[in-house]
Amino acid sequence: MRQASRLLLSLVVFSLAAHADESARTQVARLEPAEPDAGTPSAEVLLVGNGAQDIRLAAAHHAYTLWTQQMQGALVTDDQADDWRGFLGMDIAAGEAYKQLGEAAFNESRYTDAAELFAIARDFLPQDGELLKNLGFSLKSAGRYEEALEVLRDAIAVYGSDPQVWLWMGDTQRLLGDFQSAVSSYYTARDMANPKDAESYQEYIAFTETLASITPDWDAFEMQRGFATRHDETNRVRRKIAQYMYALRVAPEEGIDATDADFRRGWVNLAMGEQFSFIQEVPVAYDYFHAGLALYKSGESQTDIMRGLQALAVACENLAILYPRESERWHEESSQHWSEAAKIAQGLGDVEYLRYLNGGLLRTYAASKPLDAPEVVELRDRIGKELPWRGPINDYTLASAAEGEIACRLREGDFGGARVLIEMSSQYYKDTGFLVDLEHHARALASLASVYYAQEHYGKTIEVAAEGLEQIGGLRRFLDADAYNRSVNPSTVNELAALQAAAAVQQGEFEQALDYAESFQAAYRHELFGSRVRNEAWRTDFATERELITARKARLTKELEDANAARDAVESARLGARLEEDAHRFTVLGHVDRLAVGPKLSYTGTVRKGAKEIIASLPEDTGVLYWLTGPSTGVAVWATAAGAGGVVLPEAARNATQALALQFADAWSAGEPAAIQSLLDEARAALAGPLDGALPQVKHWVIAADLLTGALPVTALLPDTSVCSRAASASTYLQQRDLGHAAVETMEAITPVDQASLQEAFKSHAGCLVAAEADFVDSAATLGILRFGDATEAVMLTGEALALEAPCTLAAFSLDVKQSNRGLPAHHADALAEAMAVAGTRSVVMNRLPVDAGLRAAFFDAFGAAIGQGTAAALQAGRDAVRAAAPDSPAWTAFEVSGPLD
Repeated sequence: MRQASRLLLSLVVFSLAAHADESARTQVARLEPAEPDAGTPSAEVLLVGNGAQDIRLAAAHHAYTLWTQQMQGALVTDDQADDWRGFLGMDIAAGEAYKQLGEAAFNESRYTDAAELFAIARDFLPQDGELLKNLGFSLKSAGRYEEALEVLRDAIAVYGSDPQVWLWMGDTQRLLGDFQSAVSSYYTARDMANPKDAESYQEYIAFTETLASITPDWDAFEMQRGFATRHDETNRVRRKIAQYMYALRVAPEEGIDATDADFRRGWVNLAMGEQFSFIQEVPVAYDYFHAGLALYKSGESQTDIMRGLQALAVACENLAILYPRESERWHEESSQHWSEAAKIAQGLGDVEYLRYLNGGLLRTYAASKPLDAPEVVELRDRIGKELPWRGPINDYTLASAAEGEIACRLREGDFGGARVLIEMSSQYYKDTGFLVDLEHHARALASLASVYYAQEHYGKTIEVAAEGLEQIGGLRRFLDADAYNRSVNPSTVNELAALQAAAAVQQGEFEQALDYAESFQAAYRHELFGSRVRNEAWRTDFATERELITARKARLTKELEDANAARDAVESARLGARLEEDAHRFTVLGHVDRLAVGPKLSYTGTVRKGAKEIIASLPEDTGVLYWLTGPSTGVAVWATAAGAGGVVLPEAARNATQALALQFADAWSAGEPAAIQSLLDEARAALAGPLDGALPQVKHWVIAADLLTGALPVTALLPDTSVCSRAASASTYLQQRDLGHAAVETMEAITPVDQASLQEAFKSHAGCLVAAEADFVDSAATLGILRFGDATEAVMLTGEALALEAPCTLAAFSLDVKQSNRGLPAHHADALAEAMAVAGTRSVVMNRLPVDAGLRAAFFDAFGAAIGQGTAAALQAGRDAVRAAAPDSPAWTAFEVSGPLD
């Protein structure tokens, strides 16, 4: 261990930036190692102030802190840290320096930065009331209301005579919707303030008392509606929605005139729908758009009705993507809304908006109608006359019209014409900065990449696909408003990755194709868990979400009763599913706060290896096979110790994949063995058939499936099913192989009473078998519920496995899987397997699909009896037991191993 004296760093100032106030100069400095061979990284720091020594020492202290974090404690002992602290200065100097840094950011309204700096200063100066007050205000202004509340309470404990602390406490309580407490805090502030300030504090009181009122009143309604905008800058979307909900609560039955009340309520419903769209809760958004449009239709404003129809049409398009088995129904409804809106625009003489609406209508037609249908031909002819056909498109109405025509040309195979229009319109979408336009741009890039691929411009395919993936990565910043909504265009990501890999295979660049497949799988896992699984409670706002679910339950229940009375089976099914999803989410939120605490709860992902490293690291008897499929291409890529290879799937294979996945899910849900077997045969022909004669001969194939193939029992698609397992990627598989390996002689059956006992069992035994009821209704894979035994408190969310220590060789899950109306929860099984691998488990075996309890028992009894022969032999024995118990059932295909089989 190096001594502290050998770790001295030299301070080198390399740039200087002056603020408007010359007395508060900020320098960016770099600490370099004093000894070139010390292996110590440099660290950038800030020096603030007029050159006072204590501030320079504090900055050096900051640099040292950064350095120790980067070195992860490997070269630092407690004694050395004490030596450094003594060398760099007193804690109080460090605290004052960080306080000044925070004040500089505070004065420039950089509240996120200020909060971080004040928080560091607080570690040194825990009783500094002014510091606590400013930290509380910074947290509030950054949208971290709950944290601000706690800090301001501490500030009051040591600085309670300052009326401004009470004022900011009241403002924070008001932003959280606790209006009564806010009024009380404002009264305290007013009573402490001098007469001049007391008058202004009284205005806060009067305004907040109106917000607190539940008496129907239009002034209160407008105040609530206006106050909702306070959450815009901080992206507290659910708080904004709640504020709109409070506005509806005080909206009187009667307006100024006959339609005024309905218009105001309609506006708020549509605004709530827009916010739910923003955080990707499309089914909920549809509910509010539908309610808002119904209220608008009671009035006479055709413009408002037109905008309401347009919002609902877009929601229906998104629902067609979300529920592919119901796409025909949603496309039909979307077409109706676009058409009705277009008629209104035509009647109003709004030529530009009519063009925009016709573009949306044509886009929906292209996805759902024959292109030679009269209404499609007529609409294309009308739009074609308005498109410029040269030069860039810089208008949203022309961009929409072009998008509709692009969809038609892609469908009919006119790739040249589609390419011209995409290149003309994509720059408009790229430059607007609005979420919906950026999503359009990502889809446009996917279309352009598919066009280049069809035209055999494989280099351009790869280039454009990379741009599309970068665009989609940038979209995540819009979803930072909610930590547990993670589905950012997953199907588009899948398509772009498939195009990249297929283009590389077409060029004979198999190692590059392997790199693309590996990159996709890494991105997919980050999408399952979210790359930010950490303390994001201040964004997700569990309490507000539960409040919103409770508030809409009565309305949904009433609408379901009306649909049942009208014998509308389709709407009854939709509303029943909505209530089920809301009930599940409400249950999840009772546990999800556990996901927002603890430093171990993070998903950094597997360290991704490059193609050459993968090939060099794979055992001689093992290969990794990737399937990547999309609307316009499909590809199989593999790696063995001998090298990489790949095959482009024929058109029939890629076109069949999504249909096969959906049909398989429906047949499995219905329990139709003959249909399931027939679909498995089709899947083998579509996905494995093209590999005949091309796939190298190895003992063990590790299969990495994508979003579509993952919904199928992919390890049953290759001829020798006894030697197939799953893994997220080659990198994940190799990482799992390197984990500790103890021989598994017997499977220890455990029934945990809580997560701690579950972890203890995993740490104590090489092999564990857990029976759990798996409730995977929620769309976020992180939030799948696992219930153990009969104890309702024995619950683990899938994401919580990330925080487990589970260094066992083999974990087996016998899952009683519930399904959602979105189909079989393949991504939840992926998430559970991946989370256990992160926790340290070498291999995971489970039934990835719902299987009868008797067949599950048959499998795991046989599996446990044969485990001493190795995981591969045990898997075969378990599957054979299921075949023997149910000869006509393909249920054996549901049981798979993720990870090594030895």
